[in-house]
Amino acid sequence: MHRRVLKDRYELQDPLGGGSASTTYLAQDSELGARCVVKELSVGEVVRGDRGTHSFDADDFTKLIELFKREARVLAHLDHPGIPRFIDHFSVASEDDTRLYTVQEYVQGETLEALVRNGRHFTEDEAVNICRRATAVLRYLHGRSPPLVHRDIKPSNVILDADGTVHLVDFGLVLNRVGGGELDGRTIVGTYGYMPIEQYEARAQPQSDFCALGMTLVYVLSHKEPTKISRRSMKLEFRSHVNVSEGFAQVLERMIEPAPEDRFASADELLDALVDGASDVVVYQPQQVVAAAGSPVAVRVMFVGISAMLLVILAFLFLLAPA
Repeated sequence: MHRRVLKDRYELQDPLGGGSASTTYLAQDSELGARCVVKELSVGEVVRGDRGTHSFDADDFTKLIELFKREARVLAHLDHPGIPRFIDHFSVASEDDTRLYTVQEYVQGETLEALVRNGRHFTEDEAVNICRRATAVLRYLHGRSPPLVHRDIKPSNVILDADGTVHLVDFGLVLNRVGGGELDGRTIVGTYGYMPIEQYEARAQPQSDFCALGMTLVYVLSHKEPTKISRRSMKLEFRSHVNVSEGFAQVLERMIEPAPEDRFASADELLDALVDGASDVVVYQPQQVVAAAGSPVAVRVMFVGISAMLLVILAFLFLLAPA
């Protein structure tokens, strides 16, 4: 079977997946002597609607090309063990088509989506580990200047390798400006069921990634798409579908709060809610009930505690006194 070779270097092998606009291939890099992943966007196929979707108009086409180029620019500057290393990007033109390519290192592992579909059931310890490691990647992305928002975290974009390392893939929707800034302010990007409401309004922000990660964890633990779980007052009622501790359930609830301001403010805050022990999770306490030292609430709590201790001591002395 004849295999395509790009730039006399990348031999395309098996397709790994595809969407409405691009296809991802496993490939062999003859220069590095290693496997890699090649993402291909056929401009001609997209414009003609050959991929089974509507044909793109001029505005759609411009946005699509810009997103693909943005992905390459962003990936070229990322360096984190939880993100496949960027290798190359280029284009190949012919008489009737132009194809754009990005090349990244190949990560040996399986997506969370594939693991669940193959019957893998994750324990709370494993889910907490995935949460902690994915959040560490988000801390790196959100800590850049300007912050990078992934915007498409979902089970098929999270790879788990043999030693438990989490890798985020597919940066095709990455946003390098916060609070809006989509190409025309009207484009909705993300995956239904995982992206939060603010993405429907082109207002993606770092907290948007926390929500998508939380929805991904609900899927991993329940084996149910978030769209198949009922909601009340816009909140996902997932508790009856998962078997986790109260502490982790509260962390998940805060991750997927409908309003971004009610979610964790930063990756560091989310990581602080997950202690080093795999399944020991710090129960989230609403900020308004945490008393600062010296405040009236703290003084009252201290007074009640001291009074209770004195009562215990008096009772003990009474029992020791001779009859």
